[in-house]
Amino acid sequence: MDEVIYNRNIEALRATQLGLYNILKEVEIDKHDEFEVIKGPRGHNVLKVKKDDGKYINYNSAYDPYREASDLLKSIDFEVNRCLIVGVGVGLGYHLKEAVDKLNEKSIILAVEKNKGILKNLFYYTDFSQAILDKKIFFVVGDFDDEALAKQIISWMQTLILNIASIQPLILNISDINYIRYSKEVLKMVRDARSLCAFCMGNDIDDTLLGFDNMLKNLPHIIRNPGLNQLLENYKDAYRGKPAIVIASGPSLDKNIHLLKEAKGKALLLACDGSMDSLKKHGIIPDAVSSVERIMATYECFYKDKVMPDESVLVAPAVVRPEIFQSFSTKTLSLFKTELMADWFNKMVYNKGSVWSGASVAHQLVGFAKALGADPIILIGQDLAYSSDGVSHTSEASVKEKVDLSNVKLYVKDIYGNDVPTTRPWKYFLEIYENAIAQMNLNIIDATEGGAYIKGTKLMTLREVIDTYCVDEVPNLRYLVDSLDVSEDFIKKAYKNVFKSTIKIAKMYCLIKKRSEKSLKLNEEAKKLLDEGITTDEELDQVYDAMDYTEKRVVRYITRNNRLYTFFMYKIMTTIVAVNQLGTEITLDVLSKNLDIHRDLLGALVHFSTKAVDTFRTNFKDIKEQAAKVFSQEELDNIVFPEWD
Repeated sequence: MDEVIYNRNIEALRATQLGLYNILKEVEIDKHDEFEVIKGPRGHNVLKVKKDDGKYINYNSAYDPYREASDLLKSIDFEVNRCLIVGVGVGLGYHLKEAVDKLNEKSIILAVEKNKGILKNLFYYTDFSQAILDKKIFFVVGDFDDEALAKQIISWMQTLILNIASIQPLILNISDINYIRYSKEVLKMVRDARSLCAFCMGNDIDDTLLGFDNMLKNLPHIIRNPGLNQLLENYKDAYRGKPAIVIASGPSLDKNIHLLKEAKGKALLLACDGSMDSLKKHGIIPDAVSSVERIMATYECFYKDKVMPDESVLVAPAVVRPEIFQSFSTKTLSLFKTELMADWFNKMVYNKGSVWSGASVAHQLVGFAKALGADPIILIGQDLAYSSDGVSHTSEASVKEKVDLSNVKLYVKDIYGNDVPTTRPWKYFLEIYENAIAQMNLNIIDATEGGAYIKGTKLMTLREVIDTYCVDEVPNLRYLVDSLDVSEDFIKKAYKNVFKSTIKIAKMYCLIKKRSEKSLKLNEEAKKLLDEGITTDEELDQVYDAMDYTEKRVVRYITRNNRLYTFFMYKIMTTIVAVNQLGTEITLDVLSKNLDIHRDLLGALVHFSTKAVDTFRTNFKDIKEQAAKVFSQEELDNIVFPEWD
């Protein structure tokens, strides 16, 4: 064991992975008998790990661990750019060290180890300090049934997703059933985490633009109404430690919805908009109702031609259709999602407040309950699966379907451990719940009494929940929200900031448009040179310059701004994948295909940047008309959206 090597590694971890550093500092490896390090016949260090039968197995070759490592790495294609290499089991690091040395500039290693002692032991034998500091290798530790491991993997995938175009496994050649099982579970975790992150990331720029448009149209309403933060400032502990029931619209809601009358006034009733018809039928008025979808169909299904109860407070994020806000004649509670894009708009109105919103309206209401400090948070009607007869939603739901279960191919475990049919989106919603519970330490009781099992929740019937937790009166949310006033001074100040910020953001998109247009011209000239035949070094340099301009002046500008990257990232990532598929050999044909891929990207950047600027310009005019209530005509005349070329 080498203390110098260990100190280098541990200091590098302290600088980059503080959580892991703190974990390893508490590990005393001299007290572990699960493994030992011996000298092999040729003087190499050999890690021996104890199996379930008490016998030890070598985790690396006793004769030539370096050759063994080289053989393992033959399965890895190091020429693939933006690749995540997942090494399961760190051993003494022979294979990981060589993988780091062969790693290309844009790829990363994620090393996953089951045993904390083995991981700490590694850092005494192999120096990874520079690779750790350069963020070329990351380490996580934990067993596959440990929620902390899933939490770490999800966290790293969220961090790395924008830099990963492909995943390659690096598995040790170990004949141990426990290691093989662990490897399979870890790789499944990584792939599931990547799919989940990609699902949350989305792939539709037009949908993101629709969100922009909705938020801009909603800003006057958001400004005039009290925000979540104002509620928390005035009534900080109103709901702290009080029960909140999130009412979804799954088929199991029919079983216990009638019991909610007993919980009224003794728990905060938070309704997904899809459950409102069922609640109305049973004479139950929720304290709050929410929606998260930005499309018109949501308004038409759940709000159009319907009278929303005055007692219910709308707590929907600003991204929903303006018509939804207009469906409420009373004060609403202004808030935003905890997303980079929404954060832009939240700052425009001086931080009305934001909540974790996951990917569904039920997720958003859980985030709202958490922001209020509610505890426990109770779920009902949250099946995330079809009923036994193929029904998707509660009987009164405006949107529901009945399917032939023989055609359903995807299943999850229910609360009894049996397989139940589900859909891909519902499964993602389930995984988002489970990750949120693990990461945010949520105390959630699932009183759905059916449907999919959400790992991390406590199972109770709604009857048991009401008898146990719905005992004392809780404050009336409508009364609290109505007591909050928004001053005219604040409204005017917020409008001014909206105008200033809108111009600033639109200018960024205008710059992307101009640079992309210039890059397209350079691309066209370079393509023409290749088509006609390169005859000089200067002409070849012109081709490289065109590609460099796209990379350095367009793409790099976007990727350095997280909010812009979030907007364009799907198109950029698909471009990266396409370029990677060309391989690393540079030929004139490869250069030509590279230019074609760049041209498609640049065309999309021009198109969507133009649409973004137009969206800001149009809404700027509409917001200005709304602001006439608090500005003089002279002040309005001085507020002008610039006319860019």
